Amino acid sequence: MRKSLRIAAATAACALAGGALYGAGAATAGQSTANSTHEPYNIGLLVKDIDTYYGTTADSNGVYQASPASPYAKDLARIDAGARSYIDKAARKAHHHGEKPAVVFDIDDTLLLSLDYEKRYNYTYNPTTWNDYVNRADRPAVFGSPELVRYAESKGVEVFYNSGLSEAQRAGAVENLKKIGADVNLDAGHMFLKDKANPRPT
Repeated sequence: MRKSLRIAAATAACALAGGALYGAGAATAGQSTANSTHEPYNIGLLVKDIDTYYGTTADSNGVYQASPASPYAKDLARIDAGARSYIDKAARKAHHHGEKPAVVFDIDDTLLLSLDYEKRYNYTYNPTTWNDYVNRADRPAVFGSPELVRYAESKGVEVFYNSGLSEAQRAGAVENLKKIGADVNLDAGHMFLKDKANPRPT
């Protein structure tokens, strides 16, 4: 990345991710830890709390979706408003100083919602099923995320992506982002994924 490029709006991605992560955090708040003497949180109740937070329902195709009226959606709306305000201020400041502002978005559960996978596999992870799921490229958007990507672009902010997805999952991720309307800078120069064969220097 050029030295002249200033990362002026990098917290927008973190803000959106915070909304997605809130569900699990809220569900476990005040509960025991592995080192405590309290009774552990009942896994069935934890799943119920997560479902309530997301307003999880299966659509006509049997795909689990979050509800636009859920606490999750309301939290995202507040986070989105804050991110837009931050982008506005950072972009104005950067442009005033002759700098080029940028924003970095995560992908999984920041732009693309993985609730259906998590629910279907009982909140467990398997690399084979996850890879198949990502490469199907049919995850729905996290509420407000495509609009936020396009909003950043409209303010002259250069959009980048940094993800734990692998190079083998690039095509699926790009296709999926196009489907949800986040078709901004999806080239290899703006989307950084894990590449075990050619790891980036740290």
